[in-house]
Amino acid sequence: MFRKRGIVRNTFIYTSLLITFVIFISFGILYLVLPDYYTYSKNKVLKTNADNLAVNIQSAKTENEIAHYISDFSAQNNAITLAYDTADNLMLKLSSPFNLYYNKNDKLAKISIQMNKEDFITDDLDGSKSKALFIKKNDSASIMIEKEIGKNGIAYISIFGTMQPINEAKGVIISLMPYLFAVNILIALLASYYFSKRMTKPIVKLSHTARDMQNLTPGIQSGIRTNDEVGELSENMDLLYQKLCSNITNLKIEMDKVTELEKSKTDFMRAASHELKTPISALYGIVEGMIDDVGKYKDKEKYLKESKKLIDNLTKLINEILYASKLDSTEKILKTESVRILPLLELSLENNRLFMEEKKLNVIKPNSDVVIKTDENTLKTVISNIISNAVKYTAEGGNINIHITEKDSSICLSIENQCENIPKGELNKLFEPFFTRNYSRNRNKSGTGLGLYIVKRNLEALQIPYELVNTLEGLKFNLYFNKSSSS
Repeated sequence: MFRKRGIVRNTFIYTSLLITFVIFISFGILYLVLPDYYTYSKNKVLKTNADNLAVNIQSAKTENEIAHYISDFSAQNNAITLAYDTADNLMLKLSSPFNLYYNKNDKLAKISIQMNKEDFITDDLDGSKSKALFIKKNDSASIMIEKEIGKNGIAYISIFGTMQPINEAKGVIISLMPYLFAVNILIALLASYYFSKRMTKPIVKLSHTARDMQNLTPGIQSGIRTNDEVGELSENMDLLYQKLCSNITNLKIEMDKVTELEKSKTDFMRAASHELKTPISALYGIVEGMIDDVGKYKDKEKYLKESKKLIDNLTKLINEILYASKLDSTEKILKTESVRILPLLELSLENNRLFMEEKKLNVIKPNSDVVIKTDENTLKTVISNIISNAVKYTAEGGNINIHITEKDSSICLSIENQCENIPKGELNKLFEPFFTRNYSRNRNKSGTGLGLYIVKRNLEALQIPYELVNTLEGLKFNLYFNKSSSS
């Protein structure tokens, strides 16, 4: 029923003991206080009614009316009322219950009242023994009240209010106490059980919820919505757990990013070392051959020029490696400003003008211009690399089409060049560092393999969506700008 040393069990035990203690105290107080309270209550009621009787007697017109008042008073209060004249003689006709017999027999009855003060225990009930006394003899007790009248020949009246022997009442209480106690204990146990279950149910639920939260179970909520401290605690605990789960999720994402970045750095350095090794080995062979003056390397003038070409390519490769590694190692600080697209295109085309003229390429430029909010230098690097690749891989006499289109909430910059289509499985690989489709020792055509990798990293920093797709003409590179960033 109860968990050992659980809060429900403890609450039940403490509540049961408390209620049982209260029951014991209540019965004890009842047993001790009842006689005194009964005497006090009886005296108070009798005195109030005696005052009313005195007023009625003083206002009565006839003896029969007085006798009627006294008779009704005695019957209602279970009392004996004796009327005395100024000579302290008992007036039987006006005393109750003697007036009943007097009226029936029309005779004077004689009564002898013997009261030995030594046989009685008296207590002053209101500070004046002549007015109210508590009289006790053996097991019987009564209250005597004397009330001055001073009218209709009656000097005063004495009222004896009989009391049920209090010992009998105590005996009844003692005899009933086991049964009453058993019933009260049963009620206390049932009430304690209900109370303990009702009061501790939210706390037990919070405990179970906290245990599930400890295991980081997703979507856990206590669901306690009450307008008290427990409800407030439940709501705060749910909010705290949601925030904890959110932080853990974000931390995992960041850890995955760091892991991916570390892996990317490792792969990048491995590929970079391999890419550097090839031209360095070639250069080392040429220099060694010229030093030894063997074979074809005797023509030092020719191979010095070849060495310079290798050094130039190596310098270019090293610069691109340094630039790419800088993108991975530090978070780039971007400066958001208004940037016009068309001047950046014109600048990139101008930088490649000699190569375009050499290959007799036809370039179609957009007629309209747009302005967007972004980092100008980073976007310039992106466009320059894309244009450079388009010029490099477009066949002689081919076309390069550049378009700017606006649709719905986006602006699209498309750069399309005529070339062979690339298998779909290799499109994404083009953005990997040092990936080239035509790998050879001569990089004049295949390039370093870092251009599109740098483009990808810069676009990710600018948060600009992009795609590289095959078309009927060749390849198209699309950049998508949000219209909300344009002005």
